[in-house]
Order: sequence, then structure tokens, then C-alpha cells
Amino acid sequence: MTNKINVSSVSVTLNENIGKRKIKNMEINEFTKVKRNMVNVQEQNEKLIALSSDDQKMVVLNETARFLYENCDGKTIFEIAHELYSLCINQDEISIENIIDDAIVAFLKMFEQGLIEFII
Repeated sequence: MTNKINVSSVSVTLNENIGKRKIKNMEINEFTKVKRNMVNVQEQNEKLIALSSDDQKMVVLNETARFLYENCDGKTIFEIAHELYSLCINQDEISIENIIDDAIVAFLKMFEQGLIEFII
């Protein structure tokens, strides 16, 4: 059984000293598919710490961002956001549109740090 999640915000903490990846000629929206890159991960309570293969990048994902990351298996952002929304215990306080918008921002940050790829 999957645990319910109280979604208040999506937090992706970035190591600011690392260069950013750029998206060129790519429109990212809720129908964009995402997949995880192979990186080293370590659990820390509800959070997930992801380290690049060369240990040059460290990203800390809160519980919500962790859920998004762990469900990047070729699904669309729309599908993942709906899965997250279905687990929310505070659905009366948030909308699916907010979840989708926050998910897009979180996935862009994850892409910049090399955690995921967009499938276009």
C-alpha cells in the first residue's frame, strides 16, 4: 500500500556551484515524457539525496520531489502529477493544475542537474 502524501510544495535543493544544463529548442509541458538518469541515490528519512556518477553534483529532494523523481519511467508529467494528486491527503487545499505546474518546475530543476531526461 502506498502512503498518502501531504503536498505543500515541491522542493529541489541544488548545489549552486554546479553548472546548469540548458534546454535548446524544447517545449516542456504536461505531455512531455520523463525518464531517470543513472545516478547514485541515498535515502535520508523522507528525503532523497542524489549524487552524480562523478560525485560532482548533489541534489536533495523532499518527499514530493522524491515521488516525482522515482516515478520517472517514461510517463508523461501529466500522468505522474495525477498519480501524486491521487495520493494527496490535502486535495481540498490544492488543485491538479498547481501540482502539474509545480511538477514541471521540479522536473526542469532535475534536468538542469542531470537527474532526468525529457523524452521528446
